[in-house]
Amino acid sequence: MRTEDYAIPKDEFIERRRKLAALLRERGLPGVLIWSKGGGTVDLHGPVLYFSNHYTPFPQLADNPPKWAGRGHSGLIVTADGEGILLSDIPDYRDDLIAVDDVRVSLDLPLAAAAALRDLGMARGPVGLIARDYMLSGAYLRLTEALPQVQWIHCEDLYSRLRMIKSPAEIRVIRKACEIGMKTCRAMMEAVQPGRTEAEVMAEALYVLTREGGMIYDHPVASGPHTRFYAYGRLPSWDHYRKLELGDIFHVDMYGAFEGYYYDFGRSAVAGRTASDAQKEILEAAIAAVEASIAAVRPGVTAGEVAQAGFRWLEEHGFHLAASKEELDAAGEAALNLTFPSMGHGLGMWWEEPWLTPDDETVLQPGMVLAIERAVGRPGVGSASYEDDVLVTEDGREVLTPLEKRWWV
Repeated sequence: MRTEDYAIPKDEFIERRRKLAALLRERGLPGVLIWSKGGGTVDLHGPVLYFSNHYTPFPQLADNPPKWAGRGHSGLIVTADGEGILLSDIPDYRDDLIAVDDVRVSLDLPLAAAAALRDLGMARGPVGLIARDYMLSGAYLRLTEALPQVQWIHCEDLYSRLRMIKSPAEIRVIRKACEIGMKTCRAMMEAVQPGRTEAEVMAEALYVLTREGGMIYDHPVASGPHTRFYAYGRLPSWDHYRKLELGDIFHVDMYGAFEGYYYDFGRSAVAGRTASDAQKEILEAAIAAVEASIAAVRPGVTAGEVAQAGFRWLEEHGFHLAASKEELDAAGEAALNLTFPSMGHGLGMWWEEPWLTPDDETVLQPGMVLAIERAVGRPGVGSASYEDDVLVTEDGREVLTPLEKRWWV
């Protein structure tokens, strides 16, 4: 099928703005300014894309006022009656895709936002803002200096509430993203062979990802003597010097996107498919902990209960989770125990709520998508990781990434 066959209907974007407008009215706000990053990345692109289907491919530049400011970003104003004004930093935006009639182009996006808000009568008093994770401080200062009488009210929670439950059209796109991710991961796992570098393994995967229409965010890798790291390489997140040796563990956390929606899952392998008994213990433990959490997924349970199921399995089987860097160093455990002390998170256009921590009281509902993950390790053995993407259904759950689990037999 073609990419356009997965397009979300324009009416759905309009309906999202209507729902947001209703929440704005409940909060007594006349409107909200929404901000997102573009520039060829898929980490901070979500809010404007979610409500308008606009994404700017132009890269982020250092501000150079009055010539330009806020480049590589987009803005969207949604009023309490559901109308929208899209702010684009490029004149050649995809008008065949966007679901907003009023589009204003400017190379100075913060001042364009201020001008549009003035036109709407929002130059003073409370105005909503969805920009905490997306707007650079320079753009924020330029905006607030232009509108000194506006009281900015952070509304990220409204966005989170709306995007937490996915529509059938969104689930269709996420299924495709996971399908592409699985093809990419299979190519990677099959390439984990003695004599190859992590970079050579990654090259096989990236060829498939690109061919299938996917987009990488990152695929952090660690192998051999470095498996206790989340990723031993940094720029890029894989090593291109050391060659894999027979019996090396190789683990990867894969995240990328199709049409702006994520896949995020992981597998571990052993070079040459010759795992020792000690390696098999941690490889199987990573799978079992995730499966324990997956088994708890169903409507009505909390995100915390899902997390507790996985952590309980680890504790019952003698896998201690380090509470400090010193303790982690002494135990030789997976760095992810401290890097991300969770069993996972929601998934959509980014890593989303709910967070699968033991105290999260978010109640699961059909249409939520979760990425459930764990890394475990033993001193002198190394570490392994495993992750699956899971859809909450009316009667339970569906694993969206049913790729082979054991790449060491």
